[in-house]
Amino acid sequence: MPVRAKGESDPDTVPFLERQLGYQLRRASATLLGELAQSLAELDLRIADATILHLIDEQPDITQSTLGRMLGIKRANMVPLAAGLTERGLIELGLTDGRSQGLRVTPAGRALADQIRAQMRAHDAGVLPELSADERRLLLSRLSTIWK
Repeated sequence: MPVRAKGESDPDTVPFLERQLGYQLRRASATLLGELAQSLAELDLRIADATILHLIDEQPDITQSTLGRMLGIKRANMVPLAAGLTERGLIELGLTDGRSQGLRVTPAGRALADQIRAQMRAHDAGVLPELSADERRLLLSRLSTIWK
């Protein structure tokens, strides 16, 4: 008879879906994104807005096309997202390479990007707080191999 760790369920009594990695990842993702969305709503932002603002802050003069490719967002959907951040005074057009213009954050955008990062760090710290730094790095590494 196999020995189970303390608190580990008998596999025969765990429902099929709960034994599936994809199902567990989807449920965990939905929970974490829901909590993050609530936190970012306090800053009047959606997750997509916060992600785009952060990336523009991190990579000044990045183009909308590059952002869209990085995030898997179609051009038709990227344009209104960038326009919304521009209308709020958070980003502006930056340097151009002659064919396309880059985006950069405004001072207000940079301040908000700092707040976003602080909220994301706090949110992440609350996820599985019992993990050591090494365990957290390993988990992040393993998760990124799934989607890359």
